[in-house]
Amino acid sequence: MPHMVSLAEAALISGKSEITIRRLVKSGKVPFAKEATQTGFNYTVDADAVRAYYGQEAAPASQPKQEVSQATAVQSESRVRVAVADESGSSVAYWHKRAEGYEQRFHAQVKTNADLREQVGLWKGRAENAQAMLIKLLPPPSDTVEVQQGKARPEAPENDKRLQVIGAGVLLLLGLAAIGFSLLYAYSALR
Repeated sequence: MPHMVSLAEAALISGKSEITIRRLVKSGKVPFAKEATQTGFNYTVDADAVRAYYGQEAAPASQPKQEVSQATAVQSESRVRVAVADESGSSVAYWHKRAEGYEQRFHAQVKTNADLREQVGLWKGRAENAQAMLIKLLPPPSDTVEVQQGKARPEAPENDKRLQVIGAGVLLLLGLAAIGFSLLYAYSALR
């Protein structure tokens, strides 16, 4: 009859992590039993099958199973963490792989920042051009203002078209400034 143990005990027996044992169960490589609980399922696996899968010898019949689990736990503490990242490999390989991942993410972020910086510069140039065009369209400042009395509403200026163009230029400038500021905010958020 197989000796069924929890996933945590199987991890201690084999010197692997509980996640690695769970992967064995999910892939069907070792026999297991599944028991429904209120919060999910509890899995138990055959301890001898786990040992056999990893090429380990079975526990001696004279020694109780619990003592073997504790003895193996002391011997395998340093290997359990490495098993989480990679079933076979050293801690150096694990950290090298993690460093490569961080380096790739760093270079991707640098590229994104450079693209955003270029877009901010482009929109800044467009806003400066719109501002220069708007300054050309504005009438020169005058020091005198005519005040007419007796009329409830002043007459409309003669150059209505010019004011419409100026108004459109102001709206264009405000829109470009809003886009530029939103790009600048996005850029600063990524830093």
